Amino acid sequence: MTLSVISHTTGPITARVPPHSMGPGMPPMDLGYMIGATVYATHTFADAPPLDILLVPGGLGVNALVQKNDTAIEKFVQQRYPTLEYLASVCTGSGILANAGVLSGKRATTNKAAWAQVVSIGSNITWVPSARWVQDGNIWTSSGVAAGNNLLAQY
Repeated sequence: MTLSVISHTTGPITARVPPHSMGPGMPPMDLGYMIGATVYATHTFADAPPLDILLVPGGLGVNALVQKNDTAIEKFVQQRYPTLEYLASVCTGSGILANAGVLSGKRATTNKAAWAQVVSIGSNITWVPSARWVQDGNIWTSSGVAAGNNLLAQY
């Protein structure tokens, strides 16, 4: 198995959430005091190799991307989805899939704490509120990091 970590640039990237607002009119929240792993991005969105599986994480970092109007992940999902064997999201990553348009006509779920925010994204999506994870065709969405453990363990 080959794992590719894809980002804007190659090299070390932090998993620490950047400062961002939790909602309109709210002050920026800086979580810089929290421990955050550093991983090495092996590829950029432009030079990523062919993929069988694409896992789109969620979490508070998605809010920061939205506030910066950074749509690189959505564009990457749109471009790569037709060639993927599986597409999976964890937590609010399903919002990225919804923004990319790949959930249209499908069933999906997301993190329950961010439910109202995420289900307002996209159109023609049947959001399943009581599910830990939902599979529709080759797309898997999970409610949160722990809810998706069973899903990812299958592969």
